[in-house]
Amino acid sequence: MGDGLHTSRIKTEQYKNLSVPIKRALLELKNSFPDQEIPALSWNQNFFAIPLKVRVNLPSHGPVNDIDIREIEPIFLLLHRVQYPFYAPTAWSNRPDFPANQLPHPNPHSPGAPANFCLHRGKINDWYAEHTIVDFVHRIRHWLRDAARNRLIRDDDGFEVTRIEDKHGYAIFESEILCKSIFESWKSNSNKNGFKFILHSLVNNPLIDPLIQDSAYAIR
Repeated sequence: MGDGLHTSRIKTEQYKNLSVPIKRALLELKNSFPDQEIPALSWNQNFFAIPLKVRVNLPSHGPVNDIDIREIEPIFLLLHRVQYPFYAPTAWSNRPDFPANQLPHPNPHSPGAPANFCLHRGKINDWYAEHTIVDFVHRIRHWLRDAARNRLIRDDDGFEVTRIEDKHGYAIFESEILCKSIFESWKSNSNKNGFKFILHSLVNNPLIDPLIQDSAYAIR
């Protein structure tokens, strides 16, 4: 496929290699989106990728501030080969040009990597235990709708918290160092919002995709 998407060059996994829960998830998605081919792609040794195109309810006059959210958005889900459905899917934009740097609620990701949507304030595994794969896709659609309407941050938010997923420990820094880093970033970025990565190498963890293996957290 030459469509330029993140999943374009990834091979389709043989159906016999899929677990029963993943086969069931594919069937649910195909029933809800019968006009699309919905394969399970072999993302890596730990995850399958399921590409999908979703319709976004845009404002009548177009996205606020001309943010590049489109009426049809290509996305993909990552499902753990073994732990799904007890380990919830993760949601990603399939567009290399998705405007993640202009939005407040994508999870930190490395330059060039797909944008990872932050869908839930809490443990997504707990939420997913009471929902279906189709519910998950609709939640992505609502996130994209809110992104187009500049409503990802609630009115009562004093600041945006970046959640640390799958933490293995803590790193403690002097507050002066963090404040200096933040003020320098504001100055170099013309006082606009942004973030800085603090990176470290993690032990090999089958539940952490290599795309985010080295991203500990970000200062926003």
